[in-house]
Amino acid sequence: MIFVAGAAQHIPARAQTVEFIVRSQEALADTENIFIAGNQPQLGHWNLGAVKLQRRSDGSWRGHFTFSMGTPIEFKLTLGSWNREALDAQGHPPP
Repeated sequence: MIFVAGAAQHIPARAQTVEFIVRSQEALADTENIFIAGNQPQLGHWNLGAVKLQRRSDGSWRGHFTFSMGTPIEFKLTLGSWNREALDAQGHPPP
């Protein structure tokens, strides 16, 4: 399973909203979901099943999260478990 993520948008007032846009190179079943897990409360504090991205009609998955300016963001994408973690183009989990 390979995912591509990306895009940040600057919001004034010392906050920043980050939009994650994910596309799977493989078709996912209607019962499958993409989750984001990360180091911030908005990203579930590394709880794999806590933050589900929203499936869009264009086949992408999206989530919007607001962070204080300068907040370090670390995240991984999964299908709900570490055994189903997103992989890079070479088939390895990204660092």
